[in-house]
Amino acid sequence: MGGTVKGRVDCVVGDAPDGNRNLFVNCKQFFDGLVTAGYGAIHASNFGASASGFDFHDGTSPAGENAWFVFEWAISTERPGGGSVLGKVYTLVQWADGTAFGTAPGNPGLLKGAVADGVGFQTAFREDGGDPWNGTSAADGADTKGATVWTAGASSLHILDYSSTPTAGTHDTNFENMLSPGVDAATIGSANRVHFLADEDSFIFLFDKDNNGEYSIYFAGLYIPKPDVTASYPMICISHTALPLSTTFSYGTAGGNSIREGGLVTADTLGPIVGSWRPVSFDSQMTNTTLQPNPQSLAVYDEFDIVPYNFDASKAVYGWPGSLDLIRQVYNAPTHMANSDLTRAIFGDETVSSVKISTPWGGDYPPGTGTVRTGRSF
Repeated sequence: MGGTVKGRVDCVVGDAPDGNRNLFVNCKQFFDGLVTAGYGAIHASNFGASASGFDFHDGTSPAGENAWFVFEWAISTERPGGGSVLGKVYTLVQWADGTAFGTAPGNPGLLKGAVADGVGFQTAFREDGGDPWNGTSAADGADTKGATVWTAGASSLHILDYSSTPTAGTHDTNFENMLSPGVDAATIGSANRVHFLADEDSFIFLFDKDNNGEYSIYFAGLYIPKPDVTASYPMICISHTALPLSTTFSYGTAGGNSIREGGLVTADTLGPIVGSWRPVSFDSQMTNTTLQPNPQSLAVYDEFDIVPYNFDASKAVYGWPGSLDLIRQVYNAPTHMANSDLTRAIFGDETVSSVKISTPWGGDYPPGTGTVRTGRSF
């Protein structure tokens, strides 16, 4: 939506016992790059248990168990917002493997409602644009979380995780649950391919467990409100294990532990509140593989906006508030394909005819190439 898309892509990490640590360190270094680009700042951080740095496992100061950081996204002038403009947004990232997720100094914390291994993400903001982080914020590697991870202050707090929403979520007291799209990068004998992408407003994480072309996704960012909708806080989160996206199950559960998680902030007239949602799919109209790439425009694959709509019986929240265009949907195209100018790339499963996700891309190569731990950046 706003600014040039930045990427740290084709990072190959694994296997046990350091895969999750190295995935986390790649993510931290990616966000450090966003700081350099002026897209935000590291707001708080902790090196992890008995650690003094954020290095890879074989570096001078490896990141410790339950290391974490909070990124404060800078305010973008391009954010849509109806009657107002969305203020700052904050993303928390944390990892654990050999010790339970949420153990000090990562407490309180859960990963998909449990203490499973992996890397977790959580995105939050306040309606007044203020700071929702409830811990210390020296960003010196020694910060601590608050008893509740986030706070509303004198405003309203929104966490892009349904399990943390008031009245409906299991984790709506301490806001400790973090989402993970099936991330456990520490399988013995396995390599995993990961990509990090972001503009000034949105974050995309793509995870190919076992490096076999089968992707999971975490996305937290903006949607574009419909012209007839006033959505002052047009944010959506997708956390999905094993693409393609589902059109028959809702994203966002009370426990925060399913393969489909996230949340969609409604239009102002309905709160706004974070509700569960489903995407609209058009694949029934384009099932013939001869349609991609488009014979009438061979340089590109046809893409369509992802159209999310609230479908939340527990909160009685329904309806279509807008659409996504930073990530889009594509049919009948192989994973790792890219447009001829390498500005868009495709991710999903190994079935060519299935619905896939398309994202911005950059650099000199399509995705799926290279075996370097740190990947390449653009």
